[in-house]
Amino acid sequence: MAIGLFVVRATITKDREAAFNKWYNEEHLPQVLRYNGAVSGRRYRKHSGDDKYHYMAVYEFGSEEVLQRFLDPDALKDLR
Repeated sequence: MAIGLFVVRATITKDREAAFNKWYNEEHLPQVLRYNGAVSGRRYRKHSGDDKYHYMAVYEFGSEEVLQRFLDPDALKDLR
């Protein structure tokens, strides 16, 4: 059972949305899931409501230790 969760929220302008989704689906998400200890990743898109964020991604990691390694600035710099 995964116990480390990492949540990311973003708002993307309409003119960049298609490129963002292509990059996220084809490059970024697969890259994160290759990280040793990553269990799953799910993306969500807002359809209504007042929240300023349009997208949310939730990543699951095998343990708190794995999540902390993932959050190290050196590990994250290649994902941005």
